[in-house]
Amino acid sequence: MPLKQRSSLQKVHFSLRLETREKQSESLLLLKVNGTGVQIYRCEKSSNGSGMMNYTHIGATAKLYSAYDNDKNVSVGYQYYLPHPLAQGAQPTFSFSMVEGDPVSAIPESTVTVNQIGTKKGKSEDDIDDLLLKGISHSGYGHASEVSYVQRRHSKGGVPPPYCEEDAKEIQVPYTAQYLFWSQDRSPDTAAIPSEISVDSKNSIPILGYYGEGCQHYRFNGSSWINFNVSALLYTSPGQQVVGRHYFLSQADDKGGQLAWELSMPSGLGKVRVTFKLVSTVIVDKDSIPWTKLEATSYAAYPPYISRSYIEQVKYVQRVSTVGGLPPKHEDTPNPQTGNMYLSPFSSIYWFSTDTNSS
Repeated sequence: MPLKQRSSLQKVHFSLRLETREKQSESLLLLKVNGTGVQIYRCEKSSNGSGMMNYTHIGATAKLYSAYDNDKNVSVGYQYYLPHPLAQGAQPTFSFSMVEGDPVSAIPESTVTVNQIGTKKGKSEDDIDDLLLKGISHSGYGHASEVSYVQRRHSKGGVPPPYCEEDAKEIQVPYTAQYLFWSQDRSPDTAAIPSEISVDSKNSIPILGYYGEGCQHYRFNGSSWINFNVSALLYTSPGQQVVGRHYFLSQADDKGGQLAWELSMPSGLGKVRVTFKLVSTVIVDKDSIPWTKLEATSYAAYPPYISRSYIEQVKYVQRVSTVGGLPPKHEDTPNPQTGNMYLSPFSSIYWFSTDTNSS
């Protein structure tokens, strides 16, 4: 089956539980491939000052093959590391061939560069970890250009010896793994959204959806950490086009709304803003900020003469699939002083919907 047909597309609400993070996202499974290659290590002095020599991971290369039964082992691309990291430390890159099945196709159809956001211990001490990776940069117009997340699973091999003796010596350790490539969905999976923050499916229609990433802002008031602001960029999906930003207004509007989402006009000639007030919350992941439902309270456009008709259709926004964003734990800030501030990284997906009853 040629991958370009993408007849294996599946809609899923997946949860990959990892030791460092749980990532939940309404996503589409785009591709499933098997990787065969090597993990690359360099012998270096340990950073703990012990004088011991250890292998440090510096990269990997692998050939990628289709994992589907009817075209298994057809070459579809490569995995490799960029010589210098991109934003957020991203170096691992997946490249898909212009001509599927051609192992020497020199020109890739598309690429995605990722960074690690979660890890799960390998099945044995000889197996590298399973990983969850997020798309940071894309090129081309093929499969990789749509990738939001990459899941490495069923990892075998790839672990170096515990010690080394020759400084700067590089070794290559064979490994295999399966890679799943996910794209953020374009509509919410209503069945997976808790009832506490659901909207009336008969009267509400989702019209916009964005991926948000940034920081929740906290200030210590003498007894607890108060969430007083947020700064986040809005993307069409992870690593894709920036379309706006999310923040608190300096003061609430006359209906009590203070959480604002500002979107750039498609023409690039202006911006529109919709402000919301909190309606309800539900804790889905104890290690992340709650999922929420908010109701629109006011609208604005800059410059003022820009039409805001399409944004005025928005009645609700749902914040789902949150990762991180909580205030600091006591062990992280044992003696905070009044006025101390803390920025907590987070990500989430925002679904904006209209209310047909209000039109």
